[in-house]
Amino acid sequence: MARRLIPWAASAAWYAAYFEAIRGGFAAWPRFDLRDAARTLIGGGPDLRVLSIPLVGGADILKQENPWPFISGHGKWRREHLGAWNASYGRTPFFPHLMPEIEEIYNSIPDGSPLEEFNRAFHRLAIHWLEPAASAPLDSDAAGLCRELSTKVNSQVSIFEVLFRFGKEAGFAIRH
Repeated sequence: MARRLIPWAASAAWYAAYFEAIRGGFAAWPRFDLRDAARTLIGGGPDLRVLSIPLVGGADILKQENPWPFISGHGKWRREHLGAWNASYGRTPFFPHLMPEIEEIYNSIPDGSPLEEFNRAFHRLAIHWLEPAASAPLDSDAAGLCRELSTKVNSQVSIFEVLFRFGKEAGFAIRH
């Protein structure tokens, strides 16, 4: 299988399209702006924040055809990111359950590693929490839950907002 760069802590909209692709047999892979391979939106309203990962060679490397970016050790971005996650979601119901896993990702993947490795670690964590609700067949009760929860989701921010708020029911929240 060909290597695929995936977005980092992708939006709820991207994950909705991802699970739609799974249910459809992956006829089409969800598209995204390549800049989103190294950035994500968190928070909401006036507290909306862009988190970005510094890359060796700068963000322009993502403009290359078939980019293969590496994480730079520039700055204190890891500490700043962890503080931003805490400030945005520290009081949400599932923050205490997810944040240790997120911290582990930040602390286990060293500078100089491929960005893809970091992104896939976040992706695996999101999938772990979203399955099976995002891909299981829906009965009428589950469909009602999907409708109810989806109205409470900002689909443009990171899927982790939905996970922090809804936990294992987040998979229902991104289904339409």
